[in-house]
Amino acid sequence: MRPGETVLDVGCGTGLATGALLSRLSSRGRILAVDLSSRMLHHATSKHPDSRCIFVQGAVQHLPIPSGCADRALAFSAWPHFENTISTLYEIRRILKPGGQLHIWHHDSRARVDDIHLHIGGIIAEHLFPHPEMLLHACQQAGFDELELVDNATCFRLSLLRKEA
Repeated sequence: MRPGETVLDVGCGTGLATGALLSRLSSRGRILAVDLSSRMLHHATSKHPDSRCIFVQGAVQHLPIPSGCADRALAFSAWPHFENTISTLYEIRRILKPGGQLHIWHHDSRARVDDIHLHIGGIIAEHLFPHPEMLLHACQQAGFDELELVDNATCFRLSLLRKEA
């Protein structure tokens, strides 16, 4: 990450990744922290009252953010909670500049995340990771190239590059 980047923090929740991102940015860097939940955004705003951070409430498939304004997007511990993979990818692609990167990261494997969600039950039990081949196919369809895919016992990490056209 370069110090002056604009980063889209997708599904920021209480701001766990937001703080780490802020620590890597210069005074020119910006974070667009997005979450559907006003309660989560309230916590994130309280934890990070930083002028470099703009908090936006909304569904990730329809964000009130200008096209081509972000250098990078991060979905940290959030991906299974987005309702429609392909429309989420298209919206993130719209917001990213050509050549921008999308990172989908979890501190657990895809299988462990699914196990946790199934154990919680209720609506969360429906928030499961797409199979990696299906996710990669959706990413390619939405205009991304794969940079890295790691899915092991300790993490899930997918990094993508927004294609130029």
